[in-house]
Amino acid sequence: MDSARRTGPLHWECAIAGDTNPEGRNRSAIWFWFELRGVAGRRVTIDLTALRGEWNFQSSIGWGPATRPVFGGDGHWRRFRDDEVEWDGTPDAERLRLTFEVPIIDRVALAYIEPYTYGDHQHFIDGLRANPSAGVTHHVLGHSPEQRRIDLVTIGSGSIDGTDGVVWLIHRQHPWETYSSFAAEAAILHLIENEEARRGLTWQIVPMVNPDGCFHGHTRHNTLGKDPNREWNQAAPTPEVACVRAAITAKLGGEPVFFADVHNNDQRSNDYLMLTSAPHIKDVAGAEALVALVARRLASGSHFSGTTRPPPAPAPGAAHAGKPFSFPSALLEMRTGPLPTRNGAYGTIEDQRRLGVALVDAIGAALTQ
Repeated sequence: MDSARRTGPLHWECAIAGDTNPEGRNRSAIWFWFELRGVAGRRVTIDLTALRGEWNFQSSIGWGPATRPVFGGDGHWRRFRDDEVEWDGTPDAERLRLTFEVPIIDRVALAYIEPYTYGDHQHFIDGLRANPSAGVTHHVLGHSPEQRRIDLVTIGSGSIDGTDGVVWLIHRQHPWETYSSFAAEAAILHLIENEEARRGLTWQIVPMVNPDGCFHGHTRHNTLGKDPNREWNQAAPTPEVACVRAAITAKLGGEPVFFADVHNNDQRSNDYLMLTSAPHIKDVAGAEALVALVARRLASGSHFSGTTRPPPAPAPGAAHAGKPFSFPSALLEMRTGPLPTRNGAYGTIEDQRRLGVALVDAIGAALTQ
């Protein structure tokens, strides 16, 4: 929260902090996570404000009448019901009002979607290191501007020894996109526990590209005000992207054959899979066909809709989505709002975990069929 003020005995107005580039532009204001204490069993009202931001220097907002945050405690989360939410769409003064009965617990947390923190990430990686499995290795590719590690989990037909057929999966370029972390965990555990899922490939998985942004609770940017997803074609990208890009271009682990950048969208936007390396690929049609096949297989095993988009046109504000690789790379955006594949229900952590498993299976099957 940027600020919170009491407007009544059990009524607060909370402004979303947001984060920006170094010039204070392209403000992103989606992520929030805070706690209420001392109001167990009471009916409270929270007004969420300061919701408007910028996208490519144009006014933008990722909130709307279908936005349903979550609340809970002790790791148990519940999405707000329709009767607990009131949307005021007044331009430049939008607010989302939440009115609900606080559970009988010491503290209750509210968040845009279920949190997955930098501490959660560390705990998961440390667990893998403490319980080594055959064919699984951990490496530190580099460090963030605040010296947090950029972890790489390698799973498959070798340690990093030149084995060909390498799939790269990266997650959490944007800190608020916590659902990609739940997908990453599930994908890693699926590959560890099911040798058949590896399909003779080497899987290089970066579970958290932007640890500084995740640590500080940002929406898009790192602590330098850089959006990592817009750095891949820069001559001197921010350190988090530089170390991942260098490992891929150096063919760490072998010849790369596929790259997937896993994101989730706000609650107003749709899901899709899109080829992002078209300018650097000779057989664009073949790469698009491969992405379409992955999309179909992913849809058959998860709540993904199966939607694909054509590669982004080289235009201002769109070129940042590209990846500078000569093999197929794809951007996956997952919806966090009402799901057409779930009759309008909202996604859950378990949906995202199933997505992680289905993504691995879809890519593996598409590459080895």
